[in-house]
Amino acid sequence: LTHQVVYNANKLAKLVKKKKELQNWLDFYEIKYSKKSNERPTRKIGFLGLWGEKLDAIDYYTAQIENLGKKIAIEQERVLE
Repeated sequence: LTHQVVYNANKLAKLVKKKKELQNWLDFYEIKYSKKSNERPTRKIGFLGLWGEKLDAIDYYTAQIENLGKKIAIEQERVLE
């Protein structure tokens, strides 16, 4: 008889998916900046991107990806315990 341990990794999967989405946006804005390098792309961080503070898109997504990387590492440790 063999036993198999099943881990609940739904939260980890969601975090990884979110990181991929953010990485795609970061790549989009970096390509956009490389084509038109006289000004850095910006994005609004409010409701649906319609209201809110305008931030540098590349810096914003880089920071978001770093934060998600830390959350993913914590979640991986929790799942593997």
